[in-house]
Amino acid sequence: MKYLIISFLLFSSVILLAQTDSIVILETENFSVWPPSGWTILDYGGSGPANQWFPLTVSGDTAAAITYSGTRSDDWLITPCVDLSGPVDSTVLYYWHHFAHWATESGSSFVMLSHDNGATWTDTLVIYPTASPSEDQIGDTTVRIETAGPFTGNEKIAFWYNHQYSNYWYVDYVRIVQYMSEPVPPVIEHNPYYRSAMPYFYSAYPETIDIYDMTGVDSAYVCFDVDSTDSFTCVAMSYIGSDPDRVGLWAGSIPMQADWSRIRYFFYARDSYSADPSVDSTDTFQFIVQGKYYAFDNTDSDPERPDTGWFDIKTMGAYQIDDPWTLVTDDSMIALPFTFRFYGIDYDTVFVHMSGFLRFGGIGTTFDPKDNQYFPDPDTAGPNGLIAGMWAEFLATASNGGDVWVYDSDDDTFIVQFDTLAWVYPGGGILDNVITMQIILISPSICSNPGRNGEIIFKYKQLNEDTVLHYCTVGIENETGDLGNTYLYNGNYDTTSAGIESGRIIKYTTTPPAYFGVACVVRGTADLRGTPSPGDSGIYVELVNTDLSVYSRTNGFFEFLGVPPGQYFVRA
Repeated sequence: MKYLIISFLLFSSVILLAQTDSIVILETENFSVWPPSGWTILDYGGSGPANQWFPLTVSGDTAAAITYSGTRSDDWLITPCVDLSGPVDSTVLYYWHHFAHWATESGSSFVMLSHDNGATWTDTLVIYPTASPSEDQIGDTTVRIETAGPFTGNEKIAFWYNHQYSNYWYVDYVRIVQYMSEPVPPVIEHNPYYRSAMPYFYSAYPETIDIYDMTGVDSAYVCFDVDSTDSFTCVAMSYIGSDPDRVGLWAGSIPMQADWSRIRYFFYARDSYSADPSVDSTDTFQFIVQGKYYAFDNTDSDPERPDTGWFDIKTMGAYQIDDPWTLVTDDSMIALPFTFRFYGIDYDTVFVHMSGFLRFGGIGTTFDPKDNQYFPDPDTAGPNGLIAGMWAEFLATASNGGDVWVYDSDDDTFIVQFDTLAWVYPGGGILDNVITMQIILISPSICSNPGRNGEIIFKYKQLNEDTVLHYCTVGIENETGDLGNTYLYNGNYDTTSAGIESGRIIKYTTTPPAYFGVACVVRGTADLRGTPSPGDSGIYVELVNTDLSVYSRTNGFFEFLGVPPGQYFVRA
């Protein structure tokens, strides 16, 4: 019984503390009654009610409003007198507003503070200056005003509209609250900016968070480890907004890591509450540093050369996709018999397209199958996350005789067979039985590849019309379109490609060519002098005293593969 009584007393104490932790100095004013009790409206400019603060229905709620009337405005909306002199840690003014002005505007709007019941206005809390071109801002606003003390107990706050041609200013939900202690630690939001993968050519991995804290934000950090070592390194982030309390967006970066590294990271932030700052952290996130896939065909001498042979899955228990494909962009979602890792990301389903490719990810964007792309192509107008055995405007319909078959009976092999597909050639004509090919996914569980990625095999049993090779793409591309490997694009082959013909087999794997051996990779970024970081595209870069040269990417990144051990100079 004593235990129950003690628990009740402790609970009561907690409730009492919570009840006295904050004091509402000015109850929320929603301007449903006009004029509000105790409020003052002063008109020092223009004439008549059209140039004064007045009640206006905005999005279903009544707000205090003032709008353009063709004459100079000098109008004040003033709160009742409030006592802010109590012994508290923070005093906060809250309000919602919508402020807009035209490009030809002169003047500004202000939120002012008086310590002598409105006789003088000595403190400017917020300024809404005019800018060119026009401006339109809307939202909830939080203003800490305890630094404007000492307070006399005779304070008033005014919304001063001082413009020549401003469009309007709406104000609503005004209240003032004082806090005995800081109410909550920082609130950190990262989900809208999360990326599950970063390409290997980033010189650093950018991360962004949005932080809110009533007392302001003092500092923020991103902390990371590599491949689950539990040894976290923390890097300071920078505030990139304009709020005086540094509330809003913070940006930082994680340094470059090796290909296929798995980076775990979290954020923590410290608020600027002077008496006893508090710190909060986020959950742990993770991304993969995406490396390269390499292509080998059956003419290569490398150990990764694919095996030859064709097995018709129609005689091995495969099933035919019988979805009612009516458009060449139609697809069917198929469950995989294993988890397939592609560019470091795990997938359990795949979309099979009549256009000759597989696609990973969610619902794709609408695309024109004739607009096949070179990989990589980070174009949001087209599909990404592709495995293109041959992307062209193919048809697999009853009227043209083509079929698409799926074999998923093994735990480690998934096969899609595009059988006797028809092709819509330029000009709109249709050729039947142009190609029969397979796309094969090999489970990561039976592969030993960097990043534990799965392997991909293209098999071409029969190619009956070479013209299609000038209007197609063969290759792969990651989920964001910024990494890829193209074997063939519109008749142009990669320099190491043997070419597509009947009997050709191509294998994609993250295992590099054996000739790399003990060779190295040289990477870096190049900048043109006088231009901002992180780099410039199209810079010619060469490895001195070798025959190796490349052009930099859009971020200035360059790399040389298969470089023998030694010391080299890089010249750009």
